[in-house]
Amino acid sequence: MVLDVNHFKTKNFEIYRGNHMVCRTKGYYFRPKEYGFTCDTDIELDDVIIMEDNNFPKIVRQIKMANCFGDNPKKCYVVFCDEAPAHISIAPQTIYNVNSAYNSAIGTNATVTNNITIETLEKEIIDRGYSLEEFQELLDALKSFEAGKPCSKGAFSKFSLKMNEHAWLTGTIAAIVFKILFGL
Repeated sequence: MVLDVNHFKTKNFEIYRGNHMVCRTKGYYFRPKEYGFTCDTDIELDDVIIMEDNNFPKIVRQIKMANCFGDNPKKCYVVFCDEAPAHISIAPQTIYNVNSAYNSAIGTNATVTNNITIETLEKEIIDRGYSLEEFQELLDALKSFEAGKPCSKGAFSKFSLKMNEHAWLTGTIAAIVFKILFGL
């Protein structure tokens, strides 16, 4: 396969693996569900990619090597995708900004933005096709903690099995606890 990348639009993409962002990168839009990336892009089968223009997640189903030419001839990946099922969603990201070093946590004048709440978690549970009742004990524990009620050591450890079953929970719960503990 040989592609002249000068004929395709360059777009910004986010690549996710297991609900965690792997990278933000530039890529090529060939046609719906078909994209191109340089060979140094960390992309694997079943990754979820989102093109900045539409925010509709796609699941990587096939990756092929191609010779790309244009201003900078090189090898590239051609990625074929399917629409992501409705239960696939990407958790909101916690962004760290330090002056003009965006998405970082270095230096002295750090600003932390954490918009993740218990309501965010409830919405994510529903969006993934689960009922709130299935997670009610966990939600109640988080709400008690948020209300300032004391927690015994290991109070959340009984939820470790549920968090192992639903790995997507851990990042959101960690952000909520971080926000409660540090007021961020």
